[in-house]
Amino acid sequence: MKNLFITGASSYLGKNLIEALNDYKIFALENSKKIELSNNINVISQLPKDLNEFFNKNKIEYIVHLATNSNRDNERLELENIVSTNIELGLKIQRASISSSVKKIISAGTYNQDVIVNPQSAYALSKECYEKFQKFFSTQFYINNTSIHFGDIYGPNDFRNKLIPYIKKHENDKYIEFNSDGNSYFSPVYIGDAVGAITDEFKSTSKHSFLSKIVASDLITVKEFTDLYKQIRHKNFECKFLGNVKQDYISTKDFYPSKNLKFDLVYGLSSI
Repeated sequence: MKNLFITGASSYLGKNLIEALNDYKIFALENSKKIELSNNINVISQLPKDLNEFFNKNKIEYIVHLATNSNRDNERLELENIVSTNIELGLKIQRASISSSVKKIISAGTYNQDVIVNPQSAYALSKECYEKFQKFFSTQFYINNTSIHFGDIYGPNDFRNKLIPYIKKHENDKYIEFNSDGNSYFSPVYIGDAVGAITDEFKSTSKHSFLSKIVASDLITVKEFTDLYKQIRHKNFECKFLGNVKQDYISTKDFYPSKNLKFDLVYGLSSI
């Protein structure tokens, strides 16, 4: 049985990942949301003071770093928390992994790192900054790091304030209002594919110091997505795009989505 340390274990992705890891001993860092207990889960209420000692004592082989602060509404007020969670926590994990039992650190990034010219938020900037530190620790200290650039993860029982849960909540209304112009890109990725991308890293025998991989579907606009949503779920709501959001995209012809996603949009949207 392999031993894992997971941050962000009570996030949507974290909870689904834990459910798929019955054969692993999990040390799960809990935040404000509680983690359901089971025989293979050890819940940690706060970060151990000596992480290196913790990793070695518990023979941690893999770290899945999912903890993130993605608050985009009050970034000026949340800036210190964003830096603390998205950068400083990751640095503590990287430093503690030196001379430890840890074989690989797997972190969650975003496909926006590959399609947007300049970070449009403190969240995106922090993700980009942390990934540079990942490369640094991989080069200088030979720590295996994998950064997975996820698309827009969705699936059943999604409790987050995201596009698909928002649409589902209002899908039987006559109108749905959006605070954008509908022309920004969207890359829906079913939760099963996101979990699979992480568990594949446990099985991988490739030798690398740093690897970045994209787990994202073809890019479509929000307007295109809402049309597909209505077709697949047989809904008739009308969309009102009230905002005017202009992203500075890199040419998307060089964006290469994942070729091995197992769950298409028809399956995914039918399951929510």
